[in-house]
Amino acid sequence: MKYVRRRANNKLIESTALTDIVFLLLIFFLLTSSFVSHTGIKVNLPGINKPIETSVKKNISVSINDKEQVFLNDKLIEKASLLPLLKDILETDEEKIVIFRADKTLKIEKLIELMDIGNSAGAARLIIATKVQDAEDN
Repeated sequence: MKYVRRRANNKLIESTALTDIVFLLLIFFLLTSSFVSHTGIKVNLPGINKPIETSVKKNISVSINDKEQVFLNDKLIEKASLLPLLKDILETDEEKIVIFRADKTLKIEKLIELMDIGNSAGAARLIIATKVQDAEDN
């Protein structure tokens, strides 16, 4: 009796193409994530040692720079027009959260004045923006 040997079907899965695609996707996401930048007014924020977790969906921001120029959502406005403009925005906002950004060289009284205007406009929560300090900054 003669035995017939069958050839072993060594089917290899070509993973080279899949590896190339995954590698290219990884490079794409790494490169595009570095393009995300925060646009807005250049304000030198004061620092804190420990970051605070907040979850704000829509930012209503009031900024004041070292020249005491007031910005509402990155648009330059007069300080006297802040109250009516902020009231209009807060009427349609569900969360009524206002984030205040002030330059660290500015006197605290200027920030308190803006926060008082925000409170008068009907803000439910007032948040002061800070940045996390590095260990070398201390």
